[in-house]
Amino acid sequence: MNWPIHPKGDLPESGYLTRAWVLARYQISNSTLHAWAAAGKFPKPVRIGPRAVRFVAQDLAAYEAAILAGRDTSAGKGQAGR
Repeated sequence: MNWPIHPKGDLPESGYLTRAWVLARYQISNSTLHAWAAAGKFPKPVRIGPRAVRFVAQDLAAYEAAILAGRDTSAGKGQAGR
């Protein structure tokens, strides 16, 4: 997958990011985000409270680095050339 990464500000080095922040950064719909996470193509969110789900900034940074390096993250093994 090669698509542009559109920043919504800088990606923090650590911390948690809301679903809305992630949707705006990657310019995708909620259903696309859910489908990618379910298929293992995107970092899954973590539950930080009974009704709070967030994405870990470090996971997104690693995901972006893999995309920019041209690697396939869907298998989780960083295979090159797909």
